[in-house]
Amino acid sequence: MAAKRLTRKEIVREDAIRRTLTETSGWLIRNLNYILVAVGLIILIGVVTVLWSKYQESRDAKVQVAFSDAMEKFHAPVDEEDQTDPALDPSALDQQTKYRFTTSQERFEESLEAFRTVADEYSGFWLGGMSRYYAGLSLIELERTQEAGQELQMAIDESSWTDVKNMARNALAQIAVAEGNHEQAVELYERIVADPSGGLPVDLALMRLARNLELTGNLEEALTRYRQVTSEHAGSATATAAQAEVRRLESLLGREAVPEEVPADTESEELES
Repeated sequence: MAAKRLTRKEIVREDAIRRTLTETSGWLIRNLNYILVAVGLIILIGVVTVLWSKYQESRDAKVQVAFSDAMEKFHAPVDEEDQTDPALDPSALDQQTKYRFTTSQERFEESLEAFRTVADEYSGFWLGGMSRYYAGLSLIELERTQEAGQELQMAIDESSWTDVKNMARNALAQIAVAEGNHEQAVELYERIVADPSGGLPVDLALMRLARNLELTGNLEEALTRYRQVTSEHAGSATATAAQAEVRRLESLLGREAVPEEVPADTESEELES
């Protein structure tokens, strides 16, 4: 049987396909090096991404372990504070703790070192900032107030997390109050109120701000802040306490409730008498 002859249209289409395949294969050959480099880069980016993810997971796990270890030291039992008599309380024998210290000073010196190590090594992490904060608390317990202030200020400056900053501000404000520096306490609580977080409820920060404003002699602003608590946190226990402070300050500032108007009939009777 004779071979089927192609029509002109089929020949043209076949030539077009052949030409396209030829051009494509030629382009692939000419650009083979670029293609290989591009594929290599894609593979490299994928490998780096996986390795970086695993590295981050490893770092997260390490910082969590290190922070947990430091917290165990911070809350560890102290022999001088342990009044439990195992003879009277057999269950006390079963209470196993990883750390135990002879004195409170030893406990907080150990926790200070541990928290500082975590803070220095993991400064970009949330737990790194928390470690800096707890290092400050450890210094407060050691009565090294000036160093504590520096450590807490570092927590504020270094951390990117608002809750860490506000907890450090609150601790700094308490140091300031203990030293009688109520102006500094006011500044710190104003920052907390302006940028609140879950670490310190804003109504509690407002109450402390108002009290310190009173202690600086700024009764007008203190009254405003107490009123802010009653209006913005109505129904809470803090609002109830704030309302009592509002009445006290209003009385102190001579702003007692305006007496009710005397009815006209009674007023005329009083004038006649």
